[in-house]
Amino acid sequence: MRSMPLIDYLQKEGHEIFLSSYGDSQKFLKKKFSKVGSLKWFDLLFDKDQYKRTKTILYNLPSAPRVIASNFLSLLKLVREFKPDVIVSDFDFNSSLIGFMQNIPVIILSNMHMMEYNPIEMSVKDKIDYAIKERPIIHGFARMDSLFVLGFVKPRSLPKKAKFFFHPIRKEVLEKIPSKKGFFLVYLSDGQVDSMLSLLKRFRDKKFVVVGKKSKHNLPSNFKFKPLDQDAFAKDLAECNGVLSHGGISLTCESLYLKKPLYTSTSKSFFERYYNGKVVEEHGMGLLEEKPTFEGLEKFFSRILEFEKNIEKNNFVPDSEALKKELSLMINELAEKQANAKLASPFWMP
Repeated sequence: MRSMPLIDYLQKEGHEIFLSSYGDSQKFLKKKFSKVGSLKWFDLLFDKDQYKRTKTILYNLPSAPRVIASNFLSLLKLVREFKPDVIVSDFDFNSSLIGFMQNIPVIILSNMHMMEYNPIEMSVKDKIDYAIKERPIIHGFARMDSLFVLGFVKPRSLPKKAKFFFHPIRKEVLEKIPSKKGFFLVYLSDGQVDSMLSLLKRFRDKKFVVVGKKSKHNLPSNFKFKPLDQDAFAKDLAECNGVLSHGGISLTCESLYLKKPLYTSTSKSFFERYYNGKVVEEHGMGLLEEKPTFEGLEKFFSRILEFEKNIEKNNFVPDSEALKKELSLMINELAEKQANAKLASPFWMP
């Protein structure tokens, strides 16, 4: 969803685009765009409400060489046939490596790099885990001619080749005017929902709209379940009093844009989401718990007004238009440099 505004804008600017993705994202993009390549990816494993990184690695280990090789060869074939002037990647290593091998400029759009340029408070153990598990990934790109760092707070520092933009959000949310209709919006992974609902049903004085599949448990009348629908979701997001989520970057940014306090429940194993929740908490815009507790939820509900004031102070305003224009300009600039380099090369033949 977050890529859609950029893709639409680049096409209107006259850029010819070939997309590649996997899973539900690939199916979604294929409904709207004609040139979409299909990739493979790994299954993520959860134990009750917690993402299990080690189990996920061990489960996918036997198929990893095949999946990695398949993705690399698929992208290489796509690049050789499409012959792009520039590769634009959302934190994908294969595209960076292929850009390096084929001498094609690569632009990386990444919210993950915020972990480096806006670090959170961590224990010594967590810092060691981060240095071993996350930092090598962030610095593991073979080629990166330009880096666009995306976030919902400004980074403390940036390297010279990087540019920061407040994270773009989709049109359906940008058009909404926030209000408060007295309910809280719940959007979690399937594995998290049941444990969260068992706690939330103790809050008889609160109303909840839960997005996703309906729980098997009998719940009080203050709960309402809805299937995921992008337009309806944007409306509920604009009208709720606060959001309970797993910390995904898109929903985090959309919630802050609409001035909605955030309660995030996610494991450190899913560090990107944990990082988002921790930044929200450090800026006083919500609370973070690895596992939901009654005490944590009670604290969140009691501090809603405080969180709202801090969200107002933070004043997150997405740089959607600025990002679109800068990305288009950077594509043109890198493509022109590439063309001039080919003309200047004694080995280039028209």
